[in-house]
Amino acid sequence: MNSNTQIVFLIAMVCVFTGCRTEPAEKPLPDSDYPSTYPKILSQQNWETKNAAFQEINIHENLILNQQGFLEGQVSYEADSLTLETVVQEVQDLISRYSFFMGIPSGQTFDLENELSTNSPLLIPSGSTTIYDHFGLIELIKEACDWEYFKEEFQNPKFFLKQRTLEEQQFLGPDLFFDFDEISRVIHISGNWLPAAFKPENEIYSKTDATAITYRILLDETGKDFWERK
Repeated sequence: MNSNTQIVFLIAMVCVFTGCRTEPAEKPLPDSDYPSTYPKILSQQNWETKNAAFQEINIHENLILNQQGFLEGQVSYEADSLTLETVVQEVQDLISRYSFFMGIPSGQTFDLENELSTNSPLLIPSGSTTIYDHFGLIELIKEACDWEYFKEEFQNPKFFLKQRTLEEQQFLGPDLFFDFDEISRVIHISGNWLPAAFKPENEIYSKTDATAITYRILLDETGKDFWERK
């Protein structure tokens, strides 16, 4: 094979090799909903559709849907005094009727005595307890102390139901609030759960890649090697 033939052969091989190489696939752009979002305000059309469904089941004139499509407002209750049984029954009735408009997933059940919480006035500077323990503490104070001295601290309790799962995954989400006004005998309802998560179709980065990227950013920003053995 003469030199000219060799050159032509080498050029041909380079062309074949170059043509056969697979160009690296571009990373897909993140979806606009990634990693998860919930619209701050519904479109007018979506709100009207959801509100029409709400009006079909609503029995309290002072309840509305806010611009996000979640329930808020107040309802009255008839009990003369606030007890564990009263709170559980009132909250359960509200959830049973309005769960969809609170963001509670379909089929979700509760053990309200142990899942409904309140910030205890005796846990300083702050701390929450279940309503079962809350009313148990009230009974202990009435038996052992001057209830009139503590009574004001326990009036008008604000109970909340914290979201801890989302689509069967652990998730520390927002709270639903049920504020009991013992003087006016009304319950103020606010807050919401997040009913769904957006899951992108494409995996943009693997767990290993994401960890490596995070490590490099932390190293650049702080100068600290968090994986360095001490």
